[in-house]
Amino acid sequence: MHTHTSLFIRYAGLAAAASLVFPFVASAATAAELQAQAEALLAQVTALQAQLVSRQGGGASQGVSGLAQQAGVKVVDSSACPKIGRSLKRGSSGDDVLRLQQFLARDPSVYPEGQTTGYYGALTEAAVRRWQVKFNIVSSGSPETTGYGVVGPRTAAAISLQCSLYAGGGAGGGSGAPVGGYVQVSPISGNAPLPVNVQATVNTTGSCAGAVYTLSWGDGSGGVSIPVPAGHCAQLSQTFAHTYQYGGVFQIALSALGHTTTATITVYGPSAPPQTPPSQPPASSSYGPLSVAPSVGGNPLAVTASFDLPTACTGYSLSWGDGTPEATQQHGTGCAAGIAPSSLSHQYAVSGSYDITLRRGVALDKIDTAAVTINN
Repeated sequence: MHTHTSLFIRYAGLAAAASLVFPFVASAATAAELQAQAEALLAQVTALQAQLVSRQGGGASQGVSGLAQQAGVKVVDSSACPKIGRSLKRGSSGDDVLRLQQFLARDPSVYPEGQTTGYYGALTEAAVRRWQVKFNIVSSGSPETTGYGVVGPRTAAAISLQCSLYAGGGAGGGSGAPVGGYVQVSPISGNAPLPVNVQATVNTTGSCAGAVYTLSWGDGSGGVSIPVPAGHCAQLSQTFAHTYQYGGVFQIALSALGHTTTATITVYGPSAPPQTPPSQPPASSSYGPLSVAPSVGGNPLAVTASFDLPTACTGYSLSWGDGTPEATQQHGTGCAAGIAPSSLSHQYAVSGSYDITLRRGVALDKIDTAAVTINN
């Protein structure tokens, strides 16, 4: 018996989350626009710093923050978004741990002690657990079994998401990334046939631009479209049901504007049977006779050769008997069985008798002939 669990994966909106596994982001600005915005901000910061030179008292960072607010520039503490590129747990140390502690300390309900030492001890582990519970990452177990108290990929992705939303001013403005969302899947494993429920939450960035999200099941069946109309600036959640009939490992994918997040489903049981290849036409049956009309006439004489093929893909070669190039069709596959009438036209310019030869089939081994006489 295999244990059924649930999976929670999310992706969202700003460049700070782009390097992690689960979030995905699509920026509304082009590289040139971002460069122009950066240059403008740097110019404003330079001007603000110049104004601070004459100031006395008060920290420089505090003065910059106040002046920036007056100038309409949003200042975000860099400690809000720790860059976590490894699994952090009790006993870890380093600058990334320090940044993590600074981030956790922003919420006194999560990290009331607020110690920022760069060492991942019992207090930091407890704070991580509170944060994981608060944001529905995990709420029980141990570091070894469920990752409770460990900053692994899922927790790091969620931290990056929250940092991004904080740094971008939240989800209400609609001026950040145009797409963002997550999927919650339950169960993520079980025996075939396995029914699963997927809750897809889209537009978590609060964009008002509108987008169409696609939810695909990864088993070859049709996907589901989730449209968010332009002017709808709130997130949207929908639940979908799907049953996996056969065993295998499948990727549920939520995508929009070329960006995708996935969840893995493991189904135990026999794999899907192989698809039956299309039937091939018989080599020398179901062929109608070759007919030529007219078969006798004056010079020049235009004739039409008519014949049937078992499928439209059946190969053939027809020789007019007067030295002109043969009419041919390469044998192909994938066409449904069914009589496919064919006809070819030709004009004889020299008097005489000619034998028209038609070869049909995979090996061109079905041979028919017809005679044509051209009078003076």
